[in-house]
Amino acid sequence: LKGVEGPDEFPGAAAVEANLRREMEGLIEWVVQAARSPKKFLEFEQGLIPRVFALGRLVIVLYLARREEAISAELPDRLRVGRWWYRRRPRHGRDLGTFFGEVRYPRTYMHLEGEARGAARGFHPLDRALGV
Repeated sequence: LKGVEGPDEFPGAAAVEANLRREMEGLIEWVVQAARSPKKFLEFEQGLIPRVFALGRLVIVLYLARREEAISAELPDRLRVGRWWYRRRPRHGRDLGTFFGEVRYPRTYMHLEGEARGAARGFHPLDRALGV
């Protein structure tokens, strides 16, 4: 469960949100069913932990997707940073380790134009905004 379809494909924040809502409804149904069973609390809790972690990963993917959409909407196709010019390129996926496990999220890439010796070739505005 990483929130994406393929290495650099992404269903979009609305689809992630819909999936999160379905998973939450599924968790509620699981709890209702578990409450009707003769399971001991420890068995219930052990079943709950991976479900809560899966939901945590989806919440994080939704957060990242909404941040990416907001940041990307404000980015021009061509951006000047200091004396360097950058051009918008397709999104790149990134794996991020979190408390809930690894998630994959997309982020727009700004590629450095021209020849710049020793300079970075580009940056991801979302990563900068997140501090990662």
